[in-house]
Amino acid sequence: MIVKGGKIFILCIILISIYMKASLQQAPTDWIDYGSNPVFDPATAAYYPTVLYDANAFSGHGASYFYKMWYDSPTPIMLAGSNNGISWTIIGTTTGLKDARHARIIYNPTGFGGGIFYKIWYWDSVVSIYSINAMRYAESADGLAWTNDQVLTQNPSSLVVTGVWPNWNTGTYGPMYVLFNPSASNTGTNPFSYSYAMYYDGTTGGTEEVGLAYSTDGKYWSLRSKVLSLGSSGSWDDNYACFGTVLYFEGIWHMWYSGGRTGPGGGMGTTGIGYATSPDGIAWTKHTANPLTSLGGYGTFGGMGPAGSWNEKRNYTPMVLYDANKFSGHGEACEFKMWRSGVSASPSNYSIGYASFCLPSSPAAPTRHYPLYSLRPLALNRIGVDDGMKAEVENLLKLAEERGLDTTQCKGFYEKGLGYLGEANKFMQGNNFAAANTYAIYAEKELKKALDCLKALIG
Repeated sequence: MIVKGGKIFILCIILISIYMKASLQQAPTDWIDYGSNPVFDPATAAYYPTVLYDANAFSGHGASYFYKMWYDSPTPIMLAGSNNGISWTIIGTTTGLKDARHARIIYNPTGFGGGIFYKIWYWDSVVSIYSINAMRYAESADGLAWTNDQVLTQNPSSLVVTGVWPNWNTGTYGPMYVLFNPSASNTGTNPFSYSYAMYYDGTTGGTEEVGLAYSTDGKYWSLRSKVLSLGSSGSWDDNYACFGTVLYFEGIWHMWYSGGRTGPGGGMGTTGIGYATSPDGIAWTKHTANPLTSLGGYGTFGGMGPAGSWNEKRNYTPMVLYDANKFSGHGEACEFKMWRSGVSASPSNYSIGYASFCLPSSPAAPTRHYPLYSLRPLALNRIGVDDGMKAEVENLLKLAEERGLDTTQCKGFYEKGLGYLGEANKFMQGNNFAAANTYAIYAEKELKKALDCLKALIG
């Protein structure tokens, strides 16, 4: 739960160097994967996780855990609990839902009325995707037993699902993320002025993109617009840009999403996780470094895990939580935590992995596991090269000054390079290896200018 401007947004699921304010000078760009992924690999498949955290262990509203995870499996939606976000116990199988997949759940500790504390939106996997009937809604007191299950309805003048090909929203594979605003005015044209805003999957039957809809009751919906489109032809997300998490904090909207390409014979092939930001939750800008290599690094487009890994075949459906209190000692003390689906190649197995990110200002950051495919080694190597160039420049500067030569211009390049190098080292200390590598590149260019300048000066 996040409180902003007197409004409580209860967030249920998608979502690196970004534009932050004050203490949040950077966001999770270089996630640190847990060293023993997957963290949840039950006997049956587990994928499409929705994870919620409550510091009061959900106050007796169902099983008592600090974290709860709803996930897809061969049976109906399952529910698991954890006290640290890493070690999970299966609570049970949900009841009262109809062929549910791709669920998104919100929790209100003060309740929605009538003894209801949880609400769910999901994809009904056995009906036609080319109708609003493919999405359903239900309510629960404990997150396990669901009631009042029903199909969603839509505004005929602003269709969420058109059923008309080749519209981007001809059909749907369900919700992507749902936001709840208990103090909404339910008026105007801003979708976030309504009690419920839903990012959802829109599909032609072949491609998938993200739309935004809004509702006063969570059941009857109106379309705002498509908000996240496919990548350009040939890019890593040129066929799928869908399922993930949306968070709002420090005046910026943040999205982590699943991206991919069509595989041989059709169906989702190469998949990875992308990141985007928005000033208003509607117009989104994708990050230039997508897909996030710290969450993959192999595969055709650097989106999946290494050969033989738990996510070699697929790496997608990011569920991100943010907590300014670093989850109050319940598990790893970092502000950001992510759970995502992975599929191994042989045998094909669906399981869920964990990653985290500590903001640079966080004191006593925990010992981290740095994956081989992180940008950390690349950044360290580039900074080492810069240090060698720095020493060479200093030797030539000393020689030029001993000869009484005017080194003003050369020193200018050198000092600019030192500034960039200092920034690179700061970002390294903050675990933002993408930014560290970028500043190291800037430093190398300026130090090279200084070297060339001094060599020409000395002759």
